[in-house]
Amino acid sequence: MDTNLFLTTAYSLAGGMMLAGFVPQIWSLVIATGRSKAISISTYFIWAISTFISAFYALMVAQDVLIAVIGFGAAFGNTAIIILTVYNRFWRFQGKEISCG
Repeated sequence: MDTNLFLTTAYSLAGGMMLAGFVPQIWSLVIATGRSKAISISTYFIWAISTFISAFYALMVAQDVLIAVIGFGAAFGNTAIIILTVYNRFWRFQGKEISCG
């Protein structure tokens, strides 16, 4: 196997694992029983912006579709976590003080 093929395969697998890593956090926010205070919105916001810009760079400048797809997937995952956290905190559980979650 040549180096380019190996690295492309490894990046694809690592990117897929990274994107799959969003699923447990998203699911825990969907089934949350509290306001999700332990989630840092600012951290996920920084990650969402940086992955979105990186994906656009990969697509427009580097013209690397694989990196762009994984980057946009990560931006979507981060954005989903932000939206669910904001929803849990300010709408879904507004006025309900539950100690865990």
